[in-house]
Amino acid sequence: MKMINDWLADKVHESVALPLLENCSAGFEQEADMLRDQALAEEYSIQNLTATCGGEIDVYLKERQNAGIRQESEKDL
Repeated sequence: MKMINDWLADKVHESVALPLLENCSAGFEQEADMLRDQALAEEYSIQNLTATCGGEIDVYLKERQNAGIRQESEKDL
């Protein structure tokens, strides 16, 4: 089993590549719910996942997506 940090990095990389969230709070909450379900299915604890995300999974996902968008924008300049 991967460490939760590595697992989360893989999952976030997959999810933030999708443009469907578009800074919509409901989209991030839905993505966080799916991430929780995946974590449970792969026998990670929700407490560990939440702690790794710094407390709020949906906020963490939004920050990761925004960081990726900024990185892509800077690359284009």
